[in-house]
Amino acid sequence: MIGYIVLTYLLSIVGWAFYWLFMRNRIKPFYAKTTLISIVVLCFAIPFAVDSVYSTTTNVQPCLHSHDIPDMVIRQYCPVEDDLNMCYELAQKEEQFCECEEVSKTDLLYYKSNPLYDWLLAKEAYFINFLLIMIAGVLLILFSKIAYLVYLIISSKKRLTQIGGHAVTILYPKRKLSVSSFRFWHPYIIWQDEIAELSESEQQAVMWHEMSHLYQKDTWLKIAFHLMQTIWLLNPIYYFMVSELDRINEHIADDFAVTKMGSIKKYASLLVKMKRYENLALAHSFKNNDLKKRVQYLLQTHPPTTYIKALPFVLLVSVFLSGVTFCSMTTISETLDDFKFYEQLSEQHRDTGKTVFCKNCMINN
Repeated sequence: MIGYIVLTYLLSIVGWAFYWLFMRNRIKPFYAKTTLISIVVLCFAIPFAVDSVYSTTTNVQPCLHSHDIPDMVIRQYCPVEDDLNMCYELAQKEEQFCECEEVSKTDLLYYKSNPLYDWLLAKEAYFINFLLIMIAGVLLILFSKIAYLVYLIISSKKRLTQIGGHAVTILYPKRKLSVSSFRFWHPYIIWQDEIAELSESEQQAVMWHEMSHLYQKDTWLKIAFHLMQTIWLLNPIYYFMVSELDRINEHIADDFAVTKMGSIKKYASLLVKMKRYENLALAHSFKNNDLKKRVQYLLQTHPPTTYIKALPFVLLVSVFLSGVTFCSMTTISETLDDFKFYEQLSEQHRDTGKTVFCKNCMINN
């Protein structure tokens, strides 16, 4: 499992680098969003696919399965020529050195302290507890956000309306909140009476902006990424991806609202007017962060892009990530196996004080 998580971290770095260098700001937001989500899915799916092929063709299960520590890893702890005779003498002199009938030089293992591994073993328990606490915190935050939105549904005044042929519930909360939208079992838009200060076309544009978030099912995507954080908690690329998706979602919603409003300049002016509103966590609000970039994006000329142009990139990334997985899977597995076997030797050394052990007895135990 650890090997799989490490692989997803590595693939996310490679996938993000490809996206940032070759795709970001080069295709329309909708296709950028699809591409980025595809990269995330590939990061989690490709290791299983490559592992299946690798295991079938080589009869080796190096990463995603529990397996015995390979002999090539164990041999790294066999004493070299300078230490071999000394280790053999120690084994011969020690009573009940092992359960084997005869001690062979080829079966000897020599424990030498590894400062890095020792430090990791000393901090392992603290690190695991820290991760568990952080994961619990992530889930608690997600639950509290969902609970708050449920509270808004229960406590707010409601008005059922039709927008674009879809039934939407308009919520009027007791306290002032930003104009926002979210979807659970039903789409909701959080509204405020102050929006009446805007013109009718501006109010409709704000509404269509929020409807775009609902059409894109961005609430479920946010929840999925919150859950994914429990795996990528220590992965900095995860936080870059979340920020990028927020940016893309706003551009998609802005494009949709502009299409409905019919004027880019009027909508850009509306963005400035809405600057005073704040966003609501987990909901998709009419955000004012990076307002200048949003206005600049609207005013610049966008080359036409189809998904056909984005698809070859996704396929190329898929092939490249598969190659990275295939090349790194064995190395990651061997490193984890090496640490695991060192941990066994270290425990034996701590319990017995010995530095020389029998390989056969260590494996069987």
